Amino acid sequence: MLNYSGRLLTVLLTILWYQVSFAQTKDSLRYPITDRRGDVFSNPSKNPFDIRDTGLIKRKTEYDPKTKSFYISEKIGNSWYRKPTVLGMDELLKLESKRSENDYFKKRADALFLLNQK
Repeated sequence: MLNYSGRLLTVLLTILWYQVSFAQTKDSLRYPITDRRGDVFSNPSKNPFDIRDTGLIKRKTEYDPKTKSFYISEKIGNSWYRKPTVLGMDELLKLESKRSENDYFKKRADALFLLNQK
């Protein structure tokens, strides 16, 4: 049988465990802000409330003709902001065509919306 201090300790530990496990699953923001994972080309942010990259972040895209790959790096000063990413020519062309196709259909939808308003 546990004495009074042992039961109190058990209750406190249970409460602490509950708070920690609950705090990790529930976000207190109404519109949570998430950080972008990966490079800006393959993982663009679609949330209008997200903070955009500032002028402090220097993004550099280099092409290596030997491997036919693009190297995308992001730095703040001399420190890496994100891990450098490598995209092949095929991957970049697919991403670019998908983006241009989405832009095209968005412009069409906007034009139809404006015509239907009149």
